[in-house]
Amino acid sequence: MAFSASMISVFSFFIVFWPLIHQFRAHNLGSPKAFLFPVTKDASTLQYLTQIRLGGSIPLTLVLDLNGRHLWTSLAPSTRPLVPFRSFHCISADGKNMRGGTVCGVVSENSVSGATAVSELSEGAVAFVSSQRSSIPAIHQLLLAHAPSSLLSRLTIGARGMLGMGRAPTALPEQLSAAASGGDRRFFLCLSESDGVIVAGGDWPYSSSPPLRGDVSKLMVYAPLSTSERETTGEYSLNLKAIEVNRERLTLNLNSSSLLLSTVVPFMTMQSAIYTAFTGAFAKAAAAMNMTRIQGRPSDHFELCFSSDSISKTPKVGSLVPEIDFVLQSEIVRWRIHGRNSMVRVNDEVTCLGVRDGGSEQRSGVVMGGHQLENVLMEFDLGASMVGFSRSLLLSQRSCSDFSLSSSLTASL
Repeated sequence: MAFSASMISVFSFFIVFWPLIHQFRAHNLGSPKAFLFPVTKDASTLQYLTQIRLGGSIPLTLVLDLNGRHLWTSLAPSTRPLVPFRSFHCISADGKNMRGGTVCGVVSENSVSGATAVSELSEGAVAFVSSQRSSIPAIHQLLLAHAPSSLLSRLTIGARGMLGMGRAPTALPEQLSAAASGGDRRFFLCLSESDGVIVAGGDWPYSSSPPLRGDVSKLMVYAPLSTSERETTGEYSLNLKAIEVNRERLTLNLNSSSLLLSTVVPFMTMQSAIYTAFTGAFAKAAAAMNMTRIQGRPSDHFELCFSSDSISKTPKVGSLVPEIDFVLQSEIVRWRIHGRNSMVRVNDEVTCLGVRDGGSEQRSGVVMGGHQLENVLMEFDLGASMVGFSRSLLLSQRSCSDFSLSSSLTASL
């Protein structure tokens, strides 16, 4: 029997794409176990990017905002279905009256520039890119905010908005939990200096081979999210009990202080009083390790810098420098930072502590920036109001780029 060109094309499509479609299971074939999003890092802005397809066909690059309340974009298809004011979706989004009461508006924020704008809330079909070469079918109707293009200021060139992952009904995790198998209200985040992955709505799907010796998600420590008034902003904030440098505890009054996790702040920032005590303790510990401090200000971005030649290197965690511990819920719940996450190599001669003074008005005592979050597997459990985090994967000769969608490790979805 002769086959037409169109029939051959159809058969070719199924041969190539059926494994992906079966693996991720489109909406009309049943709920998927989890959704996977590739994450890349822009070298110039240090922003983390992911991509979706609006309407199943329009590629949309978005800046990842861990604490963002919703997905907003400057791309507004003319046929988009707008969400009415006073509707259930509008109320859950804390919407405002637009167009004389016919359209729901929400406040979109560019958390990089701090600018805000009232945006129209709409509902549209979205497909998620699973590799550079293919995408899964459009599987879900998501709420999207359409913001003016002026809100894109200071975002990576080519980005058309921000992907909010915060603690809010209209943020991506809560929306996807309804589509995932079992309504799982969790997501995992693994960042690196090159690429990584977000897994939303299910278990961590990667089973790591040696030398990690098992599933890295089983090796995490958990801390409860802060229950302060900041919870209403959608942020991921942890109670901060103490700070230690090389096991020496800083003398600080940390009552009601918090540690905020952020993907839009490139490097850790601290309230001025904490920063002064911390950098003093770090400089003292560094001197005891024979690290040569460079006087003056060799970097425009960092204050505490050292001669690169005076810093020993290790194959696992990079620079051998004083360890930093953030004591969270209890003495055994610690977020430890090693050299690769604490230091920034400015040039061949200069390596600096990647921490900045956030000023006396900074709301959180410490903001953990993207550089400090890299190569740490994090789990955000919205149902239990908990955050889990692993030790640095570099200690196990792994990195978050091992779990990128183009890596050789296979997801067990």
